[in-house]
Order: sequence, then C-alpha cells, then structure tokens
Amino acid sequence: MADPVTIAAVGWGIAAVGWLVSPIITRLLNKAFSYLGVDGAKKLKELETKVLQLELLMEAVEESPRRNQLERLFQDLRSAFYEAEDILDDVEYCSLERQALSLSHPGDKLDSQSMPSSGKNWVSKIHSALPKTSRLKIQVNGATSNGPPLRVSKMELSKILEKIENIVTEAHKILQLLNLPSGSNVDKRQIVAENSRGAVTTVAPPRLVIGRDEDRVKVISMLRETLDDGQRDRSGAKPYSTIGIYGVPGSGKSTLAQYVCAHEEDTIHFDIVIWVHVSQKFSVQAVLREMIEQQILSPLNVAKAGRSKILATSRTLDALLALGATRRIPIRDLDDGAFLNLFMHYTLDFASIDERDRGEFQMVGAEIAKKLKRSPLAARTVGRQLCIRPNVEFWRSTRDRDLLDETMGALWWSYQHLDEQVRRCFSYCSIFPRRRWLDPEYLVRLWVAEGFVTSRNTGEELEAVGRGYFDELVSASFLQPVDGDKERYTIHDLLRDLVSKVAGSDCFRADNGWEGEFPQDVRHLSVENRKLDLIAHKITRLKKLCTLIISAGENDTPVEEKALLETIFTGVTTLRVLQITPWTAGTLSFPASVGRLKHLRYISVGRHIGGTKVILPSTVLGLYHLQLLDCPSVAFSSCEDIVKLVSLRHLLCSSGSLNVPNVGRIVSLRTLRCFRVKKKAGYELWQLKHLNKLEKKLVIRGLQNAGGKGEALEANLAAKERLTSLALEWDSDALLSCGADLQAEVLEGLCPPLHLEKLRLCWYGGSRYPDWIVGVRCLCLYRCSRLGAFHGWRELSPRLVKLKILECGWDALPDNMEHLASLRKLVIDGCKDLRSLPELPRSLLHLKISGCDGEVMRSCKTVGHPNRKRIQHVRTVIIGWESLPRAELLDHFESEPVVPEKEKEIAALVKKLLVMLGLLLLCMFSVIARLLVGSFLLPAPLVVVILLLVVWIILTL
Repeated sequence: MADPVTIAAVGWGIAAVGWLVSPIITRLLNKAFSYLGVDGAKKLKELETKVLQLELLMEAVEESPRRNQLERLFQDLRSAFYEAEDILDDVEYCSLERQALSLSHPGDKLDSQSMPSSGKNWVSKIHSALPKTSRLKIQVNGATSNGPPLRVSKMELSKILEKIENIVTEAHKILQLLNLPSGSNVDKRQIVAENSRGAVTTVAPPRLVIGRDEDRVKVISMLRETLDDGQRDRSGAKPYSTIGIYGVPGSGKSTLAQYVCAHEEDTIHFDIVIWVHVSQKFSVQAVLREMIEQQILSPLNVAKAGRSKILATSRTLDALLALGATRRIPIRDLDDGAFLNLFMHYTLDFASIDERDRGEFQMVGAEIAKKLKRSPLAARTVGRQLCIRPNVEFWRSTRDRDLLDETMGALWWSYQHLDEQVRRCFSYCSIFPRRRWLDPEYLVRLWVAEGFVTSRNTGEELEAVGRGYFDELVSASFLQPVDGDKERYTIHDLLRDLVSKVAGSDCFRADNGWEGEFPQDVRHLSVENRKLDLIAHKITRLKKLCTLIISAGENDTPVEEKALLETIFTGVTTLRVLQITPWTAGTLSFPASVGRLKHLRYISVGRHIGGTKVILPSTVLGLYHLQLLDCPSVAFSSCEDIVKLVSLRHLLCSSGSLNVPNVGRIVSLRTLRCFRVKKKAGYELWQLKHLNKLEKKLVIRGLQNAGGKGEALEANLAAKERLTSLALEWDSDALLSCGADLQAEVLEGLCPPLHLEKLRLCWYGGSRYPDWIVGVRCLCLYRCSRLGAFHGWRELSPRLVKLKILECGWDALPDNMEHLASLRKLVIDGCKDLRSLPELPRSLLHLKISGCDGEVMRSCKTVGHPNRKRIQHVRTVIIGWESLPRAELLDHFESEPVVPEKEKEIAALVKKLLVMLGLLLLCMFSVIARLLVGSFLLPAPLVVVILLLVVWIILTL
C-alpha cells in the first residue's frame, strides 16, 4: 500500500469547500437581510448561486497561478461571515436582556413560549428588542448594563454584508478567467451527488476483520512465547516484554491489535490484555507513566519475568524500538481478494440495492477498490459514503476521479460527502488531543454552544439534532467506538491529520512545552501548558477567540487563578465556550469581569482530585446567552435570582453542591443533576413543578423536608416524560423528623413518568410502598423499610426487569415475588438479617447474594435445602461478593460476570470420575506388582514406593 500523500497536496481549498454553502451560513445571511429590511430572498439567491459555483469549481484551480490570491479571498470571506455572526449575536443578546429584565418579580416564571429558539420567529423578536435608531446603547434603570457598553449597528452589519458580496464577486471573476471545464459537467456531478444520497443510518456497520487470520496467529504465538534466561538478562529482567506492530496510517494496525486482544480475552490465556498506541509525538516515560497511573502495569510487576506481554502499535519502527519492543512485526498489505471483500462489505452489505442491479454495482465497486491502494481505512470511509448513495451514476463519477488514488485523497473525498453542518462539527474536533476519548454528550453540548447545530423544525431539541450529526460521523467511520463502548469514541490518526487541515487557522492546540505565538485569527483554542501565567498575555491578543479550553497540567508553579482569569476576561470578550481544569485544589473565584463575556454560552470547571469549589460573581447573571454551567461545587457571591439566566439548559453541579434558590423558575432546564429540598424559601419540592423538560437522570435529596403528599404531587414528576432515571433520597436520620406515614405519603405523591427506566430509593423508612413502584424497569432499594406484598404486583410486574436490595434490615423478601414475571436479575447485598428466600419467578436468569447472613448464604449452596431448591432454576448464580466497591453497587444496576452453578457441578462430577479412574488404575497396578514381585523382576520396597506415589496423586486430584 502506498504511503499517504501529504495533506497539503490534497487541496488548498479544504477549509473553504462546502463550508461556504453550509445551511448555517445561509441562515446567517437570511437573518441579516431580514434585520436590515432588504429583499432577503433575492439577495440570498444571488449569493447562493455564486457561492455554489465557487464550491463546484474549486478543484480545478489546484495548480493555478492565482491560487494564493483565491486562498486569501476565501480567508477574508470566512472572516467576514464571522463578523456578521458576532453582530447578530449582539442583536439576540438585546432580546434576551429585555426578556430577563421583565422577570423582575419572584413569583414570575419563565414561559417556554418566550424562549429563544431556532424554530420560532427569531427575526420578529430582534425587531421587538431593538429601537428604530441605527445604534443602540443598552441601559437598565438609567445605567448601563454590566460590562462594557454593548452596541449594535445596522450600518456595521450592512458593511459586512457588502464586503461578503464583493469578495464572492471578486473570487468568481478570477475563476472565470481560468480555462476551467464547462459548468455542465460539474453541475451534473453535483446533481448526482445530491440526488443519490439515501437514508443515513445512525449505526455504523460492525467492524469486519478480513484477511488477518494469519497475522493474528503470528502475533498470538509471539505473545505466548516465554523468554529464555538469555533474553531475560538482555532485557534487564523486566517483568514484562513488548511486541510491536508498525506500518503506515490506515493500514489496519489497530484493527489487528484489537483482533488479537479480543481472541486472547475470549480464550482467557492472559489475565490482563494491554494495547498501547504510540503516535508521532510521544515520550516513552509519559506512556509508561500514564499506564501506571491507570493501574495497568501494577499487576504485571508482580508476575514472573517474561510472562506478561504488551502489544503496541505505531507508525514507525523507531518508536517501538524506543519503547523497548523485543519483537517487531510490519503490517502487511491485504491481498487483492481480501481487500475487495472488505470494501464490498462496507459498500453493498448494508445498501438498499435491487438484486437485479447488484452485479453492475459490484463491477463498478471493484474498479473503485483498485484505486484505494488496499487501505482498510479508505475502504471503510469511502465504502460508507457509497453505501448511503446507491446510485450507479454517482458510483461511476466516483470511479473516474483521480482524487481516490491515495489514502488521504480518499478520506478527503469521503469528508466532502458529509452534510455541511457535520463537516463544521467534525473540524472542531481538531482542538482535542490525538486519541482523546470523546463523549457524545460532551461533544454535542459544545457544538450547540458554538452555534454549529441548527434546526428548522419548531420544538426540535438542538441536542437531538447534534446527536444526529454525531451519529452521522460514526456511521461514516469518522468517529470510531472504543472497544465497542457507545459512550467513548476516538478519531483515527489519519483522519486527525485531515481534520487539522480542514480546521485551518480556526482551531489551534498548544501542548506542554509549546512556546510560540498563536494564530491571530484563531477562534477555537485548547491550551495545556504549565506556564499559564506567561501564556495568558498571548491569549489576550486573540480578539476573535470563541473557545478557550485551558489546563495547567502537572507540577505547575503556583499562580493566582483569579488574577490570571481577570487578565484573560479583560482582553478577550468574544468567548462562547470556557472550560477550565483547576491547577490547584480549594476555592476558585471568578472575577467580576466574567460579566464582560456577553457571548458566553458554556462554563465548565473540571474536577480537581483535591476538590474545587467555584464562587461566581453576580455579574454572571448578566450572561443571558449562558446555556451550560458545569462546576463540581458552585455558589454565588450574592443572593441575586438565577432566573435571569434565561437560556440556561444544563446545570451540572455535583450532587448536593447546588446552593441556588428558585431553580424552578428556569423552565428551559434540560439537565439538573441534583435538587435538595430544604425548609427554606426557594428550595421547596414544588420548585420542580414547571421543569418538565428535564431529561435523563434526576436526584432529589432531603425529602424529609417535604411538606406532605400535596407538595409531592405539586412537583409533577409524572409530567417529566424525558426522565429515564430517578433517585429519591431521605437523610439517614429522617425518621427523627419525618414519621413513617408522612414518608409514605410523600413517596406516593412522587409518582414518576410512566416509562421511567430506573428508580433508586435511599433511606426510605415509610410504612408502605405505593403500587406504582414496580412499574419501573430497574428498582434499587438502599437501607429502606421492608417491602411487603402488593395487590398491584401482578398487574404492573411485567415492567420490572432488575431488582437490587442493598443493606436493608429485612428478615425476609416479599412472599409473592413469583408474580414478577419479567424479573431477570436480582441482587441482594448487605442484608444481615435475611434468613430465607421466597419462591422466585421462573423468569429470573441472574441471582447474586453477598454480604448477608452466613447461614442463609451457606443454605443456598447446600443441596436439598429449601433455599437451594428455590434458586436451582436460575441460570447464573453467585454466592458471596468481594470485587466491587459499595458505591458502584449504588450507581449501577449492572454487575460483573458470574460463574454458573451448573459449571461448578460439572467440574465436581469430572473430579469424581478422575478419582474413580485413579482407583481403578491402582488396582490394576497392584495386580501387576504382585506378579512382578513374585517373579523377582522388582524388589518389594520399590513396588511399595510406587504404590504410595500413585495413592498421593489420586488424593491430590
């Protein structure tokens, strides 16, 4: 397989193509023209036509002498679009401020109909927010609002739009001077590409490994080799040895390593399987230190020398040598037949193609495969784009393109065929480190905050649209799941190179040791550096910066955090995203100058191992664009009302650390991790009444402070249909202040939504349980009062699938559990008073009992005991538990794999058979020995010794 071409040779216009006709830009222009009162439709149509022609003709100017001039024009055009975007953002801020100031009374609640939304009449809101003058300085009660004066200028916006038109016209004139192919051919290819796209699946096809069986056998044989003494001495008597796979990017190294690891995990030859990736920039010490910090190498150090192995992959042989690899394997090319099968798997196996046309697609597909130089990565990315466009004309036009002749060209071609919004989201990923695990929820929230996600449908959640973008990247193999985990994804190194070029100067990442200058037009910056006090002044010169992710790393010289933030906030007022990883434990106080960041939508403070408390000034309440606040522990320096944050969607404070009153007035909230009920104004249980957009998980604590069933009903949990997990918690001493009957009334009133997946009750001491409790799928009870029999079990039980009973002082389980017809998993832990088990449902597949009374646990192992009989139909049983920490039991309903009881019985039977066989052999040997002694062939003492040896072997069995 040929080496990939350099990124520069792929196309100088990578960062411009497609982005210019993005719906985001179209929407931006449409808003601007509407605001200015110009005939938006006519102007927009003229611009769209010109920009579309630019996109279609870009490839033809690769070697043009006017290339540099065009590149400059496109940079200017992009900059002009950004300026217009910032002005319109100021306009929307005016609208949000008027809305926030109208909520001046504590009893007011933010109405969902007044929330800013891409699907609502945005333009009319802007007009209602602005006066008819061309320039506005916002004032509140005669004084200017927090931060610097905010000015919105129609004249400035008009100039920007005029600049955009002039740049597009100039670029188009330059293109017309070139001898380019006729537009008809280009247009035809574009029409084929647009009309051939089928429905995009949100699930990537399963990763198929073809043609690597021989390689796998070779690697496995090396892994299982034991070093001889000479090799061990030369390797420095390390308790482990390293085997490396190396080759060019996209050749299948990681896939082969995962293929080997999966095989070894299945065969359980190794207790631990490790896979290390070493990229272009690496430090052997850093790699090993990271592994030790993850507690991966520690088990290897206690093993015998040479018995533990590390399998590493790298682009270069030198990297593996530096890592100390004793055996090194170059990745070989797939043969033509195997590569064609792999390519056809990604193109045809999941495509909606009429069987009568399949032969023609296979013929064209085979010709395309020949151009991909047997690159597995190219097969996957190009194949997925062809799969969702089952149009033979599109496939033929793809076959005829020279761009597919190299791996990087193939990846660039695949990138071109992503939706335009998705391209911008993907380019944003260049600010993250290589091989960084990306969480879908985290990434989507960043995209939404940056304004990359738009929706034309009224009421459609932006996060749902963003997740669709994410799924498209997964489907196209631009994002790959880590070990099959649906919550962790990574970007292949070659695609990482591509995304860096795509992002251009918009995105920049500065790692530890970097001491250069930032690009002056950078918009998204990630900094990990131990000299933040020196870098802060460089950051202040970046007047177009939208994203700032900063981390001080390890072993920093202590700096004054508040002064450093003051420097940054004073110099950079265009930020939309601010993410900080604390460099010291303790309290982090934001300066009042944070109120200057009028565009800010996202504030996140990472968790420090020593704990971090964040103090926010009152000026934060003037950040009307703010969508997300993520702090481990947060408090405001004043008692002002948080209701002013009219755009807040996600309040991600750690459990019990949110000390903010009147949260119930922010009906825009989608995420509220924890709400603590207090006997204090602003913290009542009924504050949850209007938060009906809450989704996923909610924890409610301090329920002993609830007023009764009426207040619980007023919380209106049943209307929160997007919740999937709910935890209801009383304090451990709740019975002292809240009687059992009152607790029961409160619980009855907290009826959750119908389709709730998980429910956890903690320290509940009520006198009874409501019938709705078995209407959930997963139920966890921690230190709760005894669960009795219910009349509603038989009707509601089809929903209950998992049940956990933890540290409850029960002497028996409910006696009608056999009616739980859908129960699959039952976990009982720490129930010291439990004496017997009831009849269990026939549907039960997994049972785990641990930390309970020793007698009841022994009875479950005793054949013939009633408790044993009640569990013998369960397929998987484990008695005794030591491996998981208690906190994990509380937080997760899943448990570790268990050993089936049937397998234990089979093992015991095999052992008995071996003993019987040994006794038979002993009898036969005794007869033979008597004959030998009688014939004087063996002395009698020797025969006795042999007999004793055989007896000892049998007993050890």
